[in-house]
Amino acid sequence: MQATVMPVIVIATGVLSAYYLAGGNVPVVGGGSAVKGLYGIGIAVMAQLSMTGLIVALDAYGPVTDNAGGIAEMADMDESVRRVTDPLDAVATPPRP
Repeated sequence: MQATVMPVIVIATGVLSAYYLAGGNVPVVGGGSAVKGLYGIGIAVMAQLSMTGLIVALDAYGPVTDNAGGIAEMADMDESVRRVTDPLDAVATPPRP
């Protein structure tokens, strides 16, 4: 339960912020428009979803380069191959604290 509280708060804050920053307000009798706010939420959602492919591609890059280096090592390939695969693996591997 505790692990889900902060993501829910951040997402709810993002949705409400997108709604109000786009010009949406609480519909009241005789005035107010929720259409602008809903459009703002839609734009924010599309912005988040457009990053999904990039994140998945970057996360998949690490294991591929790591496996390439391991295969080169197990196959007793020339040291020049490891000089190529090691920097690629270093780019894909995040630093550990």
